[in-house]
Amino acid sequence: MKDVTQRAVEDYIRYWETLNVRSVRLVEKLAASGISYTDPFHDVRGEDAFEAVLRRYLEGVRLRNIKVINYGFSNDGRTVFLRWEAVIGNEDPITLSGMSEVVYDHNALVVGHYNFWDTGSQIMAGAPILKHGFNWLRRHF
Repeated sequence: MKDVTQRAVEDYIRYWETLNVRSVRLVEKLAASGISYTDPFHDVRGEDAFEAVLRRYLEGVRLRNIKVINYGFSNDGRTVFLRWEAVIGNEDPITLSGMSEVVYDHNALVVGHYNFWDTGSQIMAGAPILKHGFNWLRRHF
């Protein structure tokens, strides 16, 4: 199997860092049609479902900016780990920090994108009704 190329990774990072409503469909050039995508709120398969999640992030939670801070290749030659920050919301924007495991096929197309981030401390703890409960938990654990 051919190892993932630097260019394929850089193209995928550029896709995320410039993502907007008009560019969502460009993922078809970078991902396999059966792409698997997960994050703390979604578990979908296929380009259409993946694109629907991205549109929901852009239009619903107002994903404003993604910046990949760092990335590294795994030993298997087809998996890349991305460290990123994303800004969501308009009124009181929240910055999320997370990691993604991105798996490529033998054609250097993304077949899996698995996001990991802490919804508790980064999103839920900021919700007014939940904030006091999270603060109490932090003090006691």
